[in-house]
Amino acid sequence: MPRANYSLAVSIVLAACACLAAAWPKTVLPYSDRVKLSISYTNYGKHLFALGKDGQLWHVYQLGEKEWTEWAPLTDLCPNATDAKRKCNFNADPVVGKNLDGRLEVFVRFADNLDVWQLYQKDANDPMSWTSIRESACVDQDQKSGKWYCFGDGGDADNEAYWLGQPAFPTSDLTLVNDPKSGALTLIYRGFTGNMFSTTQRIPGNSSLYSTLVPVGNRIME
Repeated sequence: MPRANYSLAVSIVLAACACLAAAWPKTVLPYSDRVKLSISYTNYGKHLFALGKDGQLWHVYQLGEKEWTEWAPLTDLCPNATDAKRKCNFNADPVVGKNLDGRLEVFVRFADNLDVWQLYQKDANDPMSWTSIRESACVDQDQKSGKWYCFGDGGDADNEAYWLGQPAFPTSDLTLVNDPKSGALTLIYRGFTGNMFSTTQRIPGNSSLYSTLVPVGNRIME
C-alpha cells in the first residue's frame, strides 16, 4: 500500500475510534463480572445500588413503567470531625433492605478501616431523600498518620453519628434480612474470628440504632 494511502487509512481508523469513544456511554461501575447489584422494590418502582469504580455508592431507580434515571452517585464526602473534604472510599458491594414503612436502608464496607457504614431514606416515597452516611462506631482512623476522624469516642449509644456503637468488621459479603416476626432489619456477616455475627434494629423499623453484635452459631472458617 502506498504510504499516502496507508496514512489516510490510519487517519480514518483513528477518527472512527474517536467517534465510537465519544458515543459510548460513560461507565460508572467497575468493568467486571463480579459486580453485584443490590435491588429493592419501592412505592415508586425498583431501586438499584452498586459500588462504583471510584469507590462511591451509585444508584439508579425507576421513573415510570419503563423509564429509568441515569446512574448517579449517592455518596461523595464522608462525614467526620477532622477533614471536611475527605472523600468516601468503599471497597465492597452494598446491601439494601426495606423497613416496615417502606424506607430503604443501605450498608457498605469502608476501604480504609473495613468498618460498615450505613445510610437510609427519610421518606419512602422520595428516592432522593437520604441521610448522611455514617459509620458503626469510633474506629475511623488514618492507618498511615494515626489521625482520628471520629465524632467523640463512639461508645455512647446516644451519639447519632454512629449506627451501632461498636466496630463491625466483615470478612464476607453483607446480608440484610427482615426478622420474620418483628420485621426489624438484621445485618449478618462473617467477622475476623471466623464467626458469623448479626445485629438487629433495636426498635423494628427504626434505622437510628442497632443492637450489640452477637455471634451466630459456631466458628465456621479460619
